[in-house]
Amino acid sequence: MRRTLIKQSKDNDFEASMINDTLLSDSAKELKESKELYLIHDPSDIRKPHSEKLENLGKVRDLNGNIINGYSTYNLVGIEPGKQKVHLLSHETYSNKDESFLSVKQVEQIESDKDFDEKEAKSKVYELGSWFNKKTITEKNISGISNKIKGLLPELSLTHILDREFDSEENFKLINELQDFFVIRGKASRNAKTSNEKLISKDFESSVEFKLEKFTCKRKVYQNATLLIEWEDFAGYNVVRITAKNKDGFNIFKVPMLLFTNKEIKNGESAFLIYKTYMKRSRIETVFKFLKEGMGWEDAQLRDFEGIKNLLAISFFLASYLYEIGEEETHDDFIILL
Repeated sequence: MRRTLIKQSKDNDFEASMINDTLLSDSAKELKESKELYLIHDPSDIRKPHSEKLENLGKVRDLNGNIINGYSTYNLVGIEPGKQKVHLLSHETYSNKDESFLSVKQVEQIESDKDFDEKEAKSKVYELGSWFNKKTITEKNISGISNKIKGLLPELSLTHILDREFDSEENFKLINELQDFFVIRGKASRNAKTSNEKLISKDFESSVEFKLEKFTCKRKVYQNATLLIEWEDFAGYNVVRITAKNKDGFNIFKVPMLLFTNKEIKNGESAFLIYKTYMKRSRIETVFKFLKEGMGWEDAQLRDFEGIKNLLAISFFLASYLYEIGEEETHDDFIILL
């Protein structure tokens, strides 16, 4: 099995990308009558805090924000508005210790001819054009999934949903040029375009309040909560600010939530829909929980990076199969063997 995973077996031409192509092709058959699809992008760290000798072992953060050993992944799932089913679409594993990895800072230093550690080696990688980092992986996945889906389902409307670490003008522009929609959470440090005022505190042009009998945040349920939804133009896009208060008027969020979108906002209902669309992002967290706790995503004992990448991709594929067959079949002897 190890020889197969690290591609030492005869006639083995397996690539992790083959799984992504299969997942997308299978999902396209189910989505051929659909009109809209939410594409949820999210990284997930594969934490290896006690490992030291794994190939290409990189650095990630643990749940407390501490730097530990591990690998990085970029993942994509799809959800149809109003439906519960999650379509696992794409997975990629990479390491920031790969010899071809260049951080954004290193790229800037090379382009401005500044000195830094490993400048000679990293400059050679840059010149070859084979380098990558999280930014390029993000751009590749956004463009790649959009073009592949449109090649299979050209009439399907796509909305990319991303968390605040992807808040950048480059991502706004890229998705807009693809003629797709986006809902991207903004960083709390964001300023207004016309002043140095923080978006989390400035006056917005439009607003509406919603009274909710029940409001859930971080697994806690609040009775009789209030949502203040505010919105205005942001350099040709829209920014929506959400402030949540409990029945006693105290803030539920530590700071208001900012959401950027290129969708049209006509009224309070459409602004509220932007918030509800972003909240679909929690569905991918459930997938990660299943992959890590149910599929042992972080427990692989392989030392070879090629084998680790392939094993994680196979686990992603198998998780899609288990999602497909439903809970009633998961106690079958064959499924347990898988």
